[in-house]
Amino acid sequence: MDNLFAGSAVGATADAAVGEVGSPIGLGAKFQDALSLPRVKNLLRILNDALRADSPATAFRQYFLQTAGDDYRCADGTPAKDFDTIFRGTCTGFRWDGSATFGNLEPVGEREARALVARSVVPSAKYATVLIASGGSPNPAMLSRLSALARGFERKGGQAIFLLPPLLPGMERALLEADATGKHLRRTKQALADWRQRENLRVIDAGKSEDYGCVATEFVDEHHALPACYAKIFARADALL
Repeated sequence: MDNLFAGSAVGATADAAVGEVGSPIGLGAKFQDALSLPRVKNLLRILNDALRADSPATAFRQYFLQTAGDDYRCADGTPAKDFDTIFRGTCTGFRWDGSATFGNLEPVGEREARALVARSVVPSAKYATVLIASGGSPNPAMLSRLSALARGFERKGGQAIFLLPPLLPGMERALLEADATGKHLRRTKQALADWRQRENLRVIDAGKSEDYGCVATEFVDEHHALPACYAKIFARADALL
């Protein structure tokens, strides 16, 4: 959501967005980050995993000498490749369809889901803050870049399908009904609908995930859904488009 709205208040252009470059990070700051307690803990864990592996030499090579691990398959047959050094071989991360499998996170329970939805509409919450600050106006630079991406696919004989990702069941409805966020989110949805029609794009709005049959236990937080929820959404894709 931050990417969608960033810069909208100042009317940033696509060229400006592409040209933005952050300040270079100094060598001292890099060393400080590398020697921080979380980094050292992770390094010790990686070394321990390598030493305990069936083939320590192979594990060491994959961790320290390759940009990614070797190809493997998840329990459900999905091809996988790990680019992070944490949770190697556990199918932890994002999948091709945008869904997520986080081996270190538990699915949201029904009681927790109600609390998360209730907190999402508080003006100081992360979602509400962005909506209020931007007035609900999407970043024109981001939309311009997505339109260009779609045109590029078309020139090559393909087609882009954009997905507004699923939110925890009841969350979008709560944001629309809340005084602090409702008008802003409605402005967002109308702007995206106008953009879709103007650019003749295919867009799936899965924000109200409950409309697709998704349930709270298919999420690990407010907006990271497990493959089961995405499967329900894409099962209806043809009818929606």
